[in-house]
Parts: sequence; structure tokens; C-alpha cells
Amino acid sequence: MIADVSSLDDRIFGAYIHRKSESLMGIIQNGMQVGYFDWNQAAEPTKVRSYVREILMNLVIIHAEVYAVSALIVPRVMHELVNILSREFYECIGEVEAFNVNGIICVCHSDVYEGCYDHVGVISCLGVCGADCSGGHSGAVPDPGVQGEL
Repeated sequence: MIADVSSLDDRIFGAYIHRKSESLMGIIQNGMQVGYFDWNQAAEPTKVRSYVREILMNLVIIHAEVYAVSALIVPRVMHELVNILSREFYECIGEVEAFNVNGIICVCHSDVYEGCYDHVGVISCLGVCGADCSGGHSGAVPDPGVQGEL
């Protein structure tokens, strides 16, 4: 019986994460690839691009939905979404043919408080959430500005 409940939990969790992450990954793909943004001609960044704000707003909504059901599962959901979004950003970055210095800054700037840019901004913000809402469990991922990879 416990195995059945655990299996059901895994299936429901997996379906929820899949549903939510698909829309978030679509936002990332549109923002980085379909938006006809030339990363090799990027101007000096002064703020996050609109797709990053859209991702963050969607994550706030997801957090609220999950919290309304149970605050205990918020860290589990947010941690899984951080991992999925990190991989998606990494894959999208890998598909860009060339970056100029400003394009690199857009995707690799690591100072959240001076203007978090694109994927590092999202991941850093989620890492803060993971630390704040998990009772000590951090959803943070390594800082690509320091280690050179996600």
C-alpha cells in the first residue's frame, strides 16, 4: 500500500512538474532563440529581458499554487523547476552560434543585486527562494560566473 501511494505521488508530481516546466521552457526558447535576438550584436545590458520577467512571474504563480495546497512541498517543486530551467538555459546557450561581450554578460552576469541578467538572474532568484522556503534545503545551483558551467 505504501508503495502504491509513493508511486501515485511520483506520478502526480511528475505530471505537475512536466506541465509547468513545458510552458517555462517555451518562454526560455522563445526569449533566447525565436525572438530573433542576435547574441553576437547585443547592446550593453541595462536590465533583464522581458522573457526573464515572464519566467519569474510564472514561478511566483506556481509557488502560490503549490503553497495553497501545502507549504511542505514548495521546496520540492521549486528545486525541481530550478534544475529543469538550468538545463534548458544551458541547452539554449549551447545553440547560440556566437556571443559578443555584451551577449556573454546577458547570460553570465552573476551579481543578483546589481541587475541579475537572464539565466543567472532566474537561477539566482530561485536559489534564494530555495534557501528561504525550504527550512535549510537550498535549491541553489553553482554560479556559472565562477565555475564556468551550470
